[in-house]
Amino acid sequence: MDKNTLEILNYNEIKESLKEYTSSGLGKNLVDKMDVKTNIKTIKSLLQETKEAITILDDGNFSLKGIIDIQKQIKKIKIGVILEAVELSEISDFLRSSRNIKKHMKLYEFKCEKLYSYSLVIEDLKDLEEIINTSICGNLVLSKASNKLLKIRRKIGIQEQKIIDRLEKVINSNKNYLQESIYSIKDNRYVIAVKSEYKNQVNGNIVIKSNKGTTVFIEPNSVSKLVFELNILKSEEEEEIYQILATLTGFIDEHLKIIELIIDLMSTYDFIFARAKYSNHIKGNEIKLTEDEYFDLKQAKHPLLGETCIPIDIRLGKDYRTLLITGPNTGGKTVALKILGTCIILIQSGIFPPVKKDSIFGVLDNIFVDIGDNQDMSNSLSTFSSHMKNLISIIKNSKRKTLILVDEIGTGTDPKEGAALGISILEEFYKRGAITMATTHYGEIKEYANKHNDFENASMAFDKETLKPKYKLIIGVAGESNGFYISENLGLEKTVLNRAKKYLNKEETNLNFDNITKKEFKILKKTDEIIVKRDYEKLNKGDIVIILENKKEAIVYEGEDKNNYVNVFYNNEYKKILRRRLKLKLKAEVLYPIDYDLEQLFIPFSVRKLNKDIKRGGVYKIKDIQKIEKSFK
Repeated sequence: MDKNTLEILNYNEIKESLKEYTSSGLGKNLVDKMDVKTNIKTIKSLLQETKEAITILDDGNFSLKGIIDIQKQIKKIKIGVILEAVELSEISDFLRSSRNIKKHMKLYEFKCEKLYSYSLVIEDLKDLEEIINTSICGNLVLSKASNKLLKIRRKIGIQEQKIIDRLEKVINSNKNYLQESIYSIKDNRYVIAVKSEYKNQVNGNIVIKSNKGTTVFIEPNSVSKLVFELNILKSEEEEEIYQILATLTGFIDEHLKIIELIIDLMSTYDFIFARAKYSNHIKGNEIKLTEDEYFDLKQAKHPLLGETCIPIDIRLGKDYRTLLITGPNTGGKTVALKILGTCIILIQSGIFPPVKKDSIFGVLDNIFVDIGDNQDMSNSLSTFSSHMKNLISIIKNSKRKTLILVDEIGTGTDPKEGAALGISILEEFYKRGAITMATTHYGEIKEYANKHNDFENASMAFDKETLKPKYKLIIGVAGESNGFYISENLGLEKTVLNRAKKYLNKEETNLNFDNITKKEFKILKKTDEIIVKRDYEKLNKGDIVIILENKKEAIVYEGEDKNNYVNVFYNNEYKKILRRRLKLKLKAEVLYPIDYDLEQLFIPFSVRKLNKDIKRGGVYKIKDIQKIEKSFK
């Protein structure tokens, strides 16, 4: 499926919402990999999975919360790493949860045959669970994990008691020298707190001093040997624990292929039930799937808009292959396009869409979308250019089993050209076998759709009393812009409205536009109409003016002609510019003396010098004169 389409139709946002309904990282991983399928058998299979999962959820008493992601542990085993106790415990929990799920699925052997059949891959590894649970509890290795470990820990207990008894004797015999009559463990050594001034009164090694230096912690010599023997026992304990963990890891390694199959199945279950939960959340319903390129959506909504989205009916592909939607802005035309596209990608991803039950959907190979302002700032493309570039790409890829969604086709350029281009592009989509749903404001496109057998008009309903859209799609009726109606109800004067209608109906095409400036407004009343006359200050030869288009200065050579053009000298050439595009800067009488020859302003110094020299009798070659004249031109 086209990546741009999936982005515009909020596919990534849908995925993020779907992740919220997974029970583990296993399901989230599959959501990340989720894509839009195009094979009808695959889609039917996905939808059947979702349907059965909804059935199980509706019955209650089913949960996947015990399923955890143990893929990291499996990767460690594969590279020869011995698992820690907590990791082994997690694998045991995973196996127990999967076994319980298999037991639960047995209840749906005939009611949900597909999901039940998946559970058959789960082999009973209860013996492996028990071996782990006998040896491990949380992050601890239990003493009963082996006889050797049990004996070592008993010896450790006896040795620790000997040390405590010896410490208590030392404490009782040195109470006057101690800060407190208790022992503690510092750096794995048993110590007593001795006042600094008495540190030489107690036989032993100083292990550490207090921050203030008032106390020293001494390991008595009488317990040092006992502690040394204890540390040997603890080393033996660690070695035996390592052997137990290695043995248990080995047991899991022997069943690795089976466990990986169970992981895959639990991932699939988590993904399927997430689709079911999400389908319930958006109030999705079971639909009818067909191989025909035909869509009949009843009471369809956009999944991300929730209760705020007003449901609409959409039919496309059976009686007509192109649907043109017209109507007022903010009337829901663009949302209608997105509803159709989004519901399709939901279905082809195995999710029930928010439509009325038994709505009909065809299966598509691709969807192409041109919605919104896709102006390409990096390439300095205008909005129109960006849309056109997109449409050109869509045309090249259009064929059967393709849906095209276009918002405001042909806009961004001259309305007549835009309408003509829109009609031609829609016709090309049709000829290439695609089905199309587009929005437009152009009357020419609406008229074309009325005449074409495989095109149909539709409109978004408009409430003329409240002047608000109803967000309801009416197929078979072309929409109106309602601009005149809205303007009249808002209080626009009838004279203005009537004149606009004349312009629309082309009853008055030869219009006389009077000029106007900010300096002077003359209101002249003529019958029932208001005519505004605009007077510009007269321009004469030699006046300095500003060209409004580029803010550059020019000199007036000839004043306004009958068509309101002024001949100016600019950039060594004469140029005719409309008076309204010029702004007076300085008048000639301010700049030059009364008897000044203004013609000199328009003749370069080199030409004036040449004329003077010739008058004085200077001799020039023809080619020199031509060279000077050429440089002027």
